[in-house]
Amino acid sequence: MGAWDVGPLDNDGATDFLAEWQSTEDFDHLDELLTEVLDLEDSYVEIELGQSVVAGGYILAALVNESQEELFEEDEDSEDWAMGLPEPDVALLTKLVKCLRRILKEESEIRENWEETDDYEAWKASVTEIIADLT
Repeated sequence: MGAWDVGPLDNDGATDFLAEWQSTEDFDHLDELLTEVLDLEDSYVEIELGQSVVAGGYILAALVNESQEELFEEDEDSEDWAMGLPEPDVALLTKLVKCLRRILKEESEIRENWEETDDYEAWKASVTEIIADLT
């Protein structure tokens, strides 16, 4: 799975997604990702896509709650990037929450993989907390 902890940014898919997103100054990359998940309808969500959704949710939750400095306290470049992002609109947040709920409940490789570990409940709680922070 390429994960070293249950945290939203503690896996290969999240770090790859974040590196790509940080080359932009808006939410277009995230929005395209969310559209891809929603376009799958009832189809299986592959693990990297799920990891990216969770990472995007975590970052947007930090933006909404104005805790970007805490999020990237060890990484000044990432903090500067996050501080420069615009305020996310309600439509994007709604779309993100829908995608997060989908990976928790429907055909999702990330959920299935975490279910096979002793850390499933901790991972699920972290995703549930992101949803709560966004709503």
